[in-house]
Amino acid sequence: MTTALEEFKKICAVPRRSYHNEKIVDYCIGRAKELGLSWYYDEKNVNVVIRKEAAKGKEDRPGIVLQGHLDMVAQQDPEVEHDWENEGLELIENGDILTAKGTTLGADDGVAAAIAFALLQDETLQNPPIEVLLTTNEEVGMDSVRDADLSYLNGKYLFNLDSGREGEFVTGCCGGKSIKAVIPLEKEETDGAAYSVKVTGLKGGHSGIEIGTERANALKVLGQVFYDLGKKYDFRITDLTAEGKDNAISKEASSDFVITTEHVTTDIAVAVKETETMLRKIFRKSDPDLKIEVTTRGNCRCKAEMRSLNEKASRGLAFLLQQLPFGVLYHDQSMDGSIETSCNIGLVEKTENTIGIVMSIRSSVEERINEITGRIDSLCQLAGATLADGQKAYPSWLPDPDSPLIGLFRDIFVRMYGMEPKIGPVHAGLECGYILSNSGIEAALATGPSISGEHTTDEALSISSLQRTYEFIKTVIESV
Repeated sequence: MTTALEEFKKICAVPRRSYHNEKIVDYCIGRAKELGLSWYYDEKNVNVVIRKEAAKGKEDRPGIVLQGHLDMVAQQDPEVEHDWENEGLELIENGDILTAKGTTLGADDGVAAAIAFALLQDETLQNPPIEVLLTTNEEVGMDSVRDADLSYLNGKYLFNLDSGREGEFVTGCCGGKSIKAVIPLEKEETDGAAYSVKVTGLKGGHSGIEIGTERANALKVLGQVFYDLGKKYDFRITDLTAEGKDNAISKEASSDFVITTEHVTTDIAVAVKETETMLRKIFRKSDPDLKIEVTTRGNCRCKAEMRSLNEKASRGLAFLLQQLPFGVLYHDQSMDGSIETSCNIGLVEKTENTIGIVMSIRSSVEERINEITGRIDSLCQLAGATLADGQKAYPSWLPDPDSPLIGLFRDIFVRMYGMEPKIGPVHAGLECGYILSNSGIEAALATGPSISGEHTTDEALSISSLQRTYEFIKTVIESV
């Protein structure tokens, strides 16, 4: 029998970024075969189900579905080269903390499969019927459960293992969708001094879990840079770059631009430095390493040698960067004041003719999502942009205060650890809403080991928490 940590390390050796699930799916099916367990592959939706028969005397107990997603957010530091198609992760174990060198760790949500495989081979487990549901492409829209017919699942209770804080039991989650503000690339020949500006040093983070920390967003920082420059100079934007995910706070962004009015080059650096000084005061706690660097590009004057966005498109793009909503927008009015609605600006998508700013709206109230979408649409109209709905939309999972799982999980946690757990909904998207809608499962609860820095290269997993979570889930399974 291997531990959950050993299982997780094996999973980390398999490439598994979103939309590239072939190798990790093959790995999971291979593990099921090694363990002599029955399995089912839903090829249409790219889901894997592994079944473990009930222990003797537990055949009549309610079945349990252990669930998590296999795909991971693939991010790397700028200086790191990583072949996401063919390379596993380089792990760093430092005391109780496990990280990956220069990349995301994928504990979100590789720990689910790790805990599941450790349980599946635990010969001492006194379990009712168990099904392990391993989904894919969760990070890019919950694709594998959105329209899936999950009637092949026989379990009564769903244990989702995709909530990254030990001792917190999630009973519901918000819904959300992605949208994109699209600026047409109306270009013209430009005469001026060319510059590049780059924003670095930000922490970023998961746009659900860390959205309430008031961290800086690299694209919003660029919006402030252009607002401040625009008060003194006429400018044209030639390029805008920000890689990432719609559900990750933008931590690095850059732009090329041209100042078309007469000026002293050092004045631009001074102006940008003033913006940096102001923002470093604002984000002194959340992002103390915030840095804005401006450099000159090529010749000081570019007589008709460069094409940039025209004045209208440049001003419109800068306007959107500054004005698009980011962060917590509303708190829940009926509960404990927790986050109800937020908006994240995650990345830039470019085509030959457009620049798109991709956002993710989350809310436990669907009407709020529609309201924020309308607000952004109005901003787009003012900026000469259009608003495009993304395919990434997911339903909320409404809390059920009468769920039999709440008392079960709470009582066992108090007995094992002598403290009260935190119980309630979370401001993040989980697959539970889709799974409950598309199956016969009657109740769900989500939990997991302690993970920090999800969706960033600072992602870290507590090794001891992983083991404790395994032991806790094992006890709950045996108590059903």
